[in-house]
Amino acid sequence: MTAFLSNYIAYIQESRSKSKELEYREMNQYFWKNIEESHWREKRPTFYKNHELVLHKLEDDVDGAWLRQVKNFIARDNLFHYLPEINEEWIKTNMDTVSFESVEGNLVRSKSVVFLTFHNFYQVLLPLVLAQYFGPVFAFALDEMTEADTLVRTYMTEMYKNMQGSFNGGSLLKVGAENSESSRLKAKEVLAQKGNIFAAIDMVHPLLGSKSKTSLKADFFEVEVLSGVIESGLKSNAQFTFPFISLVRDGSLRLEMFTLTGSTTEEVLESYQKVFDSLILRDISVWEGASLLTYKEGKFS
Repeated sequence: MTAFLSNYIAYIQESRSKSKELEYREMNQYFWKNIEESHWREKRPTFYKNHELVLHKLEDDVDGAWLRQVKNFIARDNLFHYLPEINEEWIKTNMDTVSFESVEGNLVRSKSVVFLTFHNFYQVLLPLVLAQYFGPVFAFALDEMTEADTLVRTYMTEMYKNMQGSFNGGSLLKVGAENSESSRLKAKEVLAQKGNIFAAIDMVHPLLGSKSKTSLKADFFEVEVLSGVIESGLKSNAQFTFPFISLVRDGSLRLEMFTLTGSTTEEVLESYQKVFDSLILRDISVWEGASLLTYKEGKFS
């Protein structure tokens, strides 16, 4: 076991105890007090390297961006213990939904919905929150059996188990292993029945995208995304929308949603890219790829 993974597991165990005492936003504040001692400090050199190579184009303060990113890491990990509790009351206590609700009413409930987002620290929470508004949500997720490390696989299994009760009748659609084909068939069935599909389509895993991987040229870098779910959505006349959760200074979260447009895969991706760019410009630290990916040959890969 690496030192980082060992420290990470120790953190999860400590935060499990605190979650029984504190509300989610309070637990974030509690662990932010010793932020410089966080196990995430090991990721600092990679983040600074990426900032020097490309992220500085955003004219962002590197130290401030790093601090915000560590807060996001901590707040993301703290969610692990609250996933079984996501309901209307939890959302009311821990989230600002005013902006989201102003757009949510524009969706046509007689059509299927494809929620597309990027890896923004809270993509695990997003489908659970959306399910409280729209009914059952079926979310694509990497199958834990693709993970070689036993500890990481155990962590993923427990996290997925924690999530299941908050899908409001939906479920995970696991891909990357033996469940891939059945998950894709289930997604088509959900879309045909005017249901809700969720997918974070960036940071493509090597086992995915043999037929649907495409390059997305954002303003500052190029990323690979999966377009298969868009193609399936278009065939069922689905609506496309970009949900997003960001961290607020008091440790709570803000939920937003952006309407996507287009009648072809290319047009929907172009609309998606514009939202992606706008969120990156607002704060680079919201994107997990800013520190977890290696910058090389002109793109994150």
